[in-house]
Amino acid sequence: MTNYASLGSFLLRTEKTARRNCLSKMLLTRTFSLLLLLDTYVLGNHDEMIPTLETLSMLKREQVRCYEDIISLEELISNRSEEIHDSVHWNRKVRLKSSKEINACMQRNVDQQDGLEAELRNVERRMKDELAEKFNDLKERLDQVESELTNLIVSSEKLYANYMQMMGPEIAFKRQVSELWDNLCDFAQSALLLVILNICIFA
Repeated sequence: MTNYASLGSFLLRTEKTARRNCLSKMLLTRTFSLLLLLDTYVLGNHDEMIPTLETLSMLKREQVRCYEDIISLEELISNRSEEIHDSVHWNRKVRLKSSKEINACMQRNVDQQDGLEAELRNVERRMKDELAEKFNDLKERLDQVESELTNLIVSSEKLYANYMQMMGPEIAFKRQVSELWDNLCDFAQSALLLVILNICIFA
């Protein structure tokens, strides 16, 4: 004699499992059909009823099919779980690889930036040294030119003093001759004017 209460409890658990795991519609359909068959024989105050042999055979076949569907669906769930696990593992590896690549890229950028900053500091220091060296060279040349110019001025003053010392009497004589010539020119001009005036008066 078959315990239909146990079979019904099993079918209800199967239905809940199928709904919880979102299993195939075929299993749900077979579960509902078995529940309907049980409802046909278990009604009212009767706990159990003895069905016909054909009905028992059909229930057994449906029960076996439900077991087979459950086994196949459990295998499917297991396969999908493995696929999900593999996918999660692959995603983690990809994320880990991506994060490593990102970190490596960031480290390369930091290293490049540090290298550029160091190179910039070296160029700046080299330019400052070159400018300081050129400034010192220009200052030395300017001091040298200033010294040479001072020497030239002193030499010119000495040369002028020597010239004046050597040419002083000649220059004084030339000045006296020039003054005498100017006086003679003035006298001649005055005499000429006087002669012309006398001619005009006595003419």
